[in-house]
Amino acid sequence: MRDIDFFSYNPATGERNFITIDDIDNIVPIVKDYIDYYTVIGPKEDVFPASLNIAIESARMKDSQGKRSQWYMRGSEEREEATDLYRLSASICEQVYGSNNLKYARVLKEFADHLESRHQEKGRPENSRWNKSFAIPEDDFSSEARFFYNTALQTLKDIVSTNFIH
Repeated sequence: MRDIDFFSYNPATGERNFITIDDIDNIVPIVKDYIDYYTVIGPKEDVFPASLNIAIESARMKDSQGKRSQWYMRGSEEREEATDLYRLSASICEQVYGSNNLKYARVLKEFADHLESRHQEKGRPENSRWNKSFAIPEDDFSSEARFFYNTALQTLKDIVSTNFIH
């Protein structure tokens, strides 16, 4: 409705004629489509629902804003929020695509990477330079990360075996 001039009038008749047949496109409400064609993850031909893009992009943003904890210092709340947003992204992806989809496997792997980095925050740099998880006791983050890595791997195996059979 921003393109309609409400003060225009017909000079010949003096009547206001601010709406014409050509203006109907300006007053029909524009509804955002369910699908967001600007993808956040994957190649350009992948199309994700807008809700998944919003959730995963928010998780990435919170993860990058947050300070990683160190063995002597607690991490920031943004990392906890990022974990919750990644969990929401995985749930949305599973509901939209199902558990046997490449996009679902990608989201699970990214979530597992995040969980693994949260687990590694409890380590000390002097323990190992190449294995950041060395000498860190098992915790919820590591077991959940392992579960999501294995789920993503099994999903990929199922996709490959299904495509190979057909």
